[in-house]
Amino acid sequence: MRLRLVKYLLAAALSLAFISKAEDSDAQARGVGARIGYGYDALFQGYGFNSPSSYYELSTGVDIVGDGGFRLALTYNWPIATSSWTSKGTWRWYLGPGVASGYLCGHQGGSNVDLMFAFVVQLTLEWQLSNHFALSADARPMYGYHFGDGDVYKGGFYGFLPSFGVKYLF
Repeated sequence: MRLRLVKYLLAAALSLAFISKAEDSDAQARGVGARIGYGYDALFQGYGFNSPSSYYELSTGVDIVGDGGFRLALTYNWPIATSSWTSKGTWRWYLGPGVASGYLCGHQGGSNVDLMFAFVVQLTLEWQLSNHFALSADARPMYGYHFGDGDVYKGGFYGFLPSFGVKYLF
């Protein structure tokens, strides 16, 4: 069941990537990928506004830790440090704010579905290889609100756990 859902999410993210590239020539597609941590994410990465070094990231995913559920997040990231430690690629640190929205299944032991809205901060260490691939380690804590029960979205603190990703850059 979960594998089937992840396949559909990845297909949706790839479709969104190609649609947004065709509609907006200023925001050229830059990469697609996947991330695993406290959940599974499919992501699309595009150039930032007037800067090829900054980027926005649209990710959709499922939580597997905590209450479980689905989320859609958008972040805008800037480079804070760049280094060429090896001849095999470039290392970069990125930091950026964002927002997330989604739902949680069975929050606090119930059988209901709660809507969630959260603010996101993303810190990424990325190794861009010379063969169009990038490996990354991310921390993405979220702090938000549950609309169903008026509670704080505590599941977003799992974002302090590192998640690991791979992207194909084009």
